[in-house]
Amino acid sequence: MIRKLMAAGLLLCSFMASAQTLIEANMAWLTQHQEKVEVSLSSAEEENFLPALNTVILVWEHRDGALTAEISPYILKAMIAEPELTLAALFNSPASFNRWLSQLQGQVFMAVTPEQVVQLNDLKKALEVSLASYIIKPDSQFDEQAKRLLEQVQASSVYMVD
Repeated sequence: MIRKLMAAGLLLCSFMASAQTLIEANMAWLTQHQEKVEVSLSSAEEENFLPALNTVILVWEHRDGALTAEISPYILKAMIAEPELTLAALFNSPASFNRWLSQLQGQVFMAVTPEQVVQLNDLKKALEVSLASYIIKPDSQFDEQAKRLLEQVQASSVYMVD
């Protein structure tokens, strides 16, 4: 019995370590292929939209505070291109979605350079338009989540840290 418990514990520890390694590997890949991922997420018609979204969501689900700021612009770009699919992926983890909503102002719309201020303002405006268009569709499955996100985005402003 003790051997079985030890084996199960060892298996669990190795699984958790490999899961963390996978997340780290995905984040490293996203960082190295930033331009490619942004192009892939720019349109739902892009061949690699779904693989890019899946990678982003995997990192997002297991993010820590520092990763929120790094991963969120990808999510916002996917949301602009394909709100239904992106909201479905995000809402698979409702607690994580709610936590992310509460972090939008502090971590998502924070710029380090003047160029980022412009980029984030453009991203914010495009997201507002996309969400507003999505909400008025009669068959939108995640309109309540989209409304909450839109309210948070509209209440947020882009700011630059020194």
